[in-house]
Amino acid sequence: MLDSCVRPDPERLLRQVQAEEEFERRGRLKIFLGYSAGVGKSFRMLDEGRRRRERGEDVIVGATQLVTPPEVEA
Repeated sequence: MLDSCVRPDPERLLRQVQAEEEFERRGRLKIFLGYSAGVGKSFRMLDEGRRRRERGEDVIVGATQLVTPPEVEA
């Protein structure tokens, strides 16, 4: 009966709580991929950023384009 009342190790619990808190503080990366232009990647990315910002989260948006369309080069 006493075996079921064994208290957990406080040092182990402290390390577990500290690890969980550290994980929660880390940044998260979300990548929006689409097969072709015009499928809504930028819209979804900006919409998600706006919603997260409204919840009080810090948001950084970045975009890259490997191929420049001819109409942009002009």
